[in-house]
Amino acid sequence: MRPADENENSNPQKLPHRARIHAVAMFSAASARARTDSQPNALCGLVSWTSSLTAKQFRGLICKSATSTSSPQEGVRPLGPVDHSDLGPRALLSSAPDNDPRYRMFTAVRVRPAAIIFLLLTASLPPSSGSAASNKPKDFGTSQTPTHLLHGAAALAGIQSTAAIITNISVCSAAYDQMPPVSIPDGGGGSILAWADYRSGNLDIYAQKVDASGNMMWPIDGVPVCKQTGDQTNPRLLADGAGGAFIVWEDARVSLTDVNIYIQRISAQGVPLWGAGGLAVCTAAGNQRQPVLSPNGLGGVLVAWTDERASAASADIYVQRYTAAGAPQWAANGVAMCTATGIQQDPTVVTDGQGGAVAAWRDARGADADVYAQRVNEQGIAQWTVNGVVVSTAVNDQTSPRAIADGSGGVIIAWTDQRGADQDVYAQRLTNVGAALWAANGVAVCATTGNQKNARLCSDGSGGAIVVWEDGRGANADIYAQRLAAANGATQWLPATGLAVCTAATDQLAPAIALDPTGGAVVAWSDARNSTGTDIYSQRLQLGGTVLWTANGVRLCDANGNQDQPAVIADGNGGASVSWRDYRNSAYSDLYAQRVDATGQIPDQCVPPDTLSSNVPISTVATQNWRTFDEGWFYWAGVAVRGTSGDWDIEQFDQGSTGLGSYPTCFGLPLAGSYGAGPGADFLIANFNDNHTPPGVFGVRAYRYSGTGGATIEWDSGPDQLPVGTPFVQNGWAGLLDVYDIPLTAGITYTFDFSHSAGSDMKCLLFTSYNAPGGGYYYVAPRSARVMETPGRYGTYTAPSTEYYGVAIVNDNGVSGDYSLTVRTGVTGVGDPEPAATRLMSLSPNPGRGPVEIRFSMRQPGNVSFQIFDMAGRAVAKIPETRWQQGTWSAHWDGLDAHGHPASAGIYFVQMNVNDQRIGLGRLALVH
Repeated sequence: MRPADENENSNPQKLPHRARIHAVAMFSAASARARTDSQPNALCGLVSWTSSLTAKQFRGLICKSATSTSSPQEGVRPLGPVDHSDLGPRALLSSAPDNDPRYRMFTAVRVRPAAIIFLLLTASLPPSSGSAASNKPKDFGTSQTPTHLLHGAAALAGIQSTAAIITNISVCSAAYDQMPPVSIPDGGGGSILAWADYRSGNLDIYAQKVDASGNMMWPIDGVPVCKQTGDQTNPRLLADGAGGAFIVWEDARVSLTDVNIYIQRISAQGVPLWGAGGLAVCTAAGNQRQPVLSPNGLGGVLVAWTDERASAASADIYVQRYTAAGAPQWAANGVAMCTATGIQQDPTVVTDGQGGAVAAWRDARGADADVYAQRVNEQGIAQWTVNGVVVSTAVNDQTSPRAIADGSGGVIIAWTDQRGADQDVYAQRLTNVGAALWAANGVAVCATTGNQKNARLCSDGSGGAIVVWEDGRGANADIYAQRLAAANGATQWLPATGLAVCTAATDQLAPAIALDPTGGAVVAWSDARNSTGTDIYSQRLQLGGTVLWTANGVRLCDANGNQDQPAVIADGNGGASVSWRDYRNSAYSDLYAQRVDATGQIPDQCVPPDTLSSNVPISTVATQNWRTFDEGWFYWAGVAVRGTSGDWDIEQFDQGSTGLGSYPTCFGLPLAGSYGAGPGADFLIANFNDNHTPPGVFGVRAYRYSGTGGATIEWDSGPDQLPVGTPFVQNGWAGLLDVYDIPLTAGITYTFDFSHSAGSDMKCLLFTSYNAPGGGYYYVAPRSARVMETPGRYGTYTAPSTEYYGVAIVNDNGVSGDYSLTVRTGVTGVGDPEPAATRLMSLSPNPGRGPVEIRFSMRQPGNVSFQIFDMAGRAVAKIPETRWQQGTWSAHWDGLDAHGHPASAGIYFVQMNVNDQRIGLGRLALVH
């Protein structure tokens, strides 16, 4: 437990969560925040107008005095805490400082009493310098102008973007409906999609090829695969190995009551190769439905389907083989795999690797629905028991089988199973001779409470399988996954009931999965967590049973309307391409697609930010990370990032700034940035106490500036106050940042006694908004703005004012452990006295084998950098310039040269520079 403010009830300055109203104004349909200097009671809102001189569109704020009729007013300022007023909760009262440079981006026009004020605002933010910049940005806070982010001013203050942020790829937006797509890799990093299309008044089959960059390779809205009379539906795809595809479908060109199976091969250029309208696979009596495809290992294709030639009450399973040239190899209208009594349906088929195929299906020959399977060889002759071998004949129904090849001539099959009290997911593996390798009637993939259904699977690359499914163990449908061992089907991931892929609010449905050739799998699903309708999310699963991308998935689409029925293919580099049915444009559905890279990033695009939870560190591998946090306490709070390797930075943005900046910044209205170099954490800290930064939803961007590796991000908030004079101990701390309030009294000197577990690299820093512009009205600051940092165990500080100060405990190396902090009045312990000079004090260890601590003192604040030279006078490494306050401090050199390689053994010189002046030189010996 972290300490709460024991005197909260007696201290009127510390108010509970959401105890005050802050900065919300509404004059028109859009929201904005503003004030007037002389007249704080002003109604403001967003307006737009067209110049009669230039015909250009402008947007800005319009404000009208609510009380004054006699005195002039000028200036418009955003943001501020609201006390109360006679205008109600939609009125604005604030006391923004006139001398705060953060507000210079706003232009106001002096007007007469009771008139209006127009506030003109410029274009949105350009990208941050990021890893492509020649010079790393310098830290800034609300007391400094962030020149690298503010090129010409910020975007609209306090106005939240409501349009879709993600720009998806339009695969087809032709008239009327396009049905859910199926997709396959094209063999060149792109994909081929096929779908049933209603643009001509009946359903036809269309296809499109999309390259790795999202470009349409065939005509816009797709090429027609089949446009015969009647409906053509339910297409299935298989890559032909030459950049094109085999496409099979149900065809009602003869009659809606006489459905047959047709097939077409389409070239890499989108040209049909097997005649207009395709080849008839089966035109036997009755209906033929549910076609599925498998490669035959010889350059051709195998087709299986449900066949009603005997009768609708006794549907069977048939199969046919085609060469690459389109020649059927077996009997006309196919050969039977199963003609048992009852209905056989829902076939799924895979190659046996020897020119034949293995199929599984739902089988009603008994009292309940079961699952059976059969293998046919290259000549179309059944190889196993007549009418198939048992996969599962457990009690009640087994339905919806799905199969993958096991790589050894056999098959792994998963299905929905009702042998228990509700629906579960089971699986079985059959050898190439039809023998069951796993438990009779299958192993339970998941048999926990609630319904588990709609299973999909892919190979794990080692003879086993990864299975994903819809899961109803909670209040809503979620997505879970499990890996099964090749030898016995044992579950490999913990918990045994499945890995939670997504447990976000409301329903997650229709999972799709694809093998990731780099290891693991990529999953996509339809998700109803947002108010704009169902969206498409994706997640990458690692073979060890962890999710690699953002918790609960990466949002691939944020358009209005419903997006559903996703199809996913891996891109071969750890990412994926996902396509889906989309209702963003009208009541008719279209087709859209999106690529996501190996880090879970939508390439070169802003995405809707995810929300951080207080005191919950999250891991990320994405280069760019956009988050928000909802601050509701009147205390200090902070947000931090720490890279596992590489150089990570962090920025904080004002409320209502989502979507106001261009990629990669993506937010508008920057407040602060922390850009420290090398190992350790960057963090930002804000004073949310009364008359300071108003609580609300703020934006955060954490990104990798250089190097490789992932990072940990954490926001820390809450009613956490440290007492003076009483030790505080935190045991087993595995976090990144802890932030506390501490009440200090003006003129009193305090000693901070801080210690931590060996092996961990924890530090204690102190912050104040005293002397910040406007008295620190709006105070957000980087790590480098600390006024005290414990150089060893002790640090001292004399408080210039009586107020709540911010204490930050940061874990720079991620090693968990204990820490203790005692704050006492007076100078106690063995703390460092006030330095008599600015100088380089020591290098430790010396001689040393790796990282070096550079200890130095500052008589007055200054900008400090260090350079490391070898005996020949060549610059080997540099510690970038950072601003340090008065005191005794330590900097760290990791022992690596400018190229990231360990420096060779030898003698080196460490030069200290302060305000671009050489101050000291130390000699260092490195040994190996």
